Amino acid sequence: MNLVKQRFKKGFKTYDKYAFIQEKIAKLLIKYLKTIKKNFDSIVEIGSGTGILSKLIEKNLKFNTIIFNDLVEESFFYLQKKVKMPFTFLAGNGENLKVKSELLISASTFQWFKNLKKALKNYNCKYLAFSLFLKPTLPEISKLFDVSLNYYSFEEVKEILRSLNYKIIYAFYGQEILSFSNLFEALRYLKYTGVNSLSKNIISLNILKEKDKIFRLKYGKLTFSYGIFIAKRKR
Repeated sequence: MNLVKQRFKKGFKTYDKYAFIQEKIAKLLIKYLKTIKKNFDSIVEIGSGTGILSKLIEKNLKFNTIIFNDLVEESFFYLQKKVKMPFTFLAGNGENLKVKSELLISASTFQWFKNLKKALKNYNCKYLAFSLFLKPTLPEISKLFDVSLNYYSFEEVKEILRSLNYKIIYAFYGQEILSFSNLFEALRYLKYTGVNSLSKNIISLNILKEKDKIFRLKYGKLTFSYGIFIAKRKR
């Protein structure tokens, strides 16, 4: 998680410009949530980052109190610029937080958790609304460099929610594909959105040039699969 923190901290300056997939998913998450419920007493957002979802929450939902959390402390300053509402900020690994709220919401963060089920157990909330990247995400990078997050499948996330006594109100699986002229362009994109946190290894230029030949010949794209889930705890 220290590597994730370092890479996202560096990527914050360019994140909003390049994270258009994450922004699109966040907008879909809010869109679907609003059709189910948009008035909440309290909200906690895990992984607030530069405030993309935070700003959408302020614009589209009604609530009395809100808590933002992010692994990167500097997220606080981005939130100050993005949102006008009063808020509480909790810095730290959201996977270990024990929080209580009517709604817990998160966008494109939970895929970084080592144990999603354990994390969700820590959250005492009536409603869950979140998105995360799923299998297969970045299979091109995985095949080229033999490195990947342990992404959950769509069905695995649904099973986790059911096992924790949540009724799934809405579940959606989507996929986005971005085309790149070469591997260096693709890796630059991942760097600007913090996703290069997958590996701390330094790869030589000669190896990268060889990988680039394969990327151009076989792929020329990056694949992002994601899921959106809205659930209510059973009583």
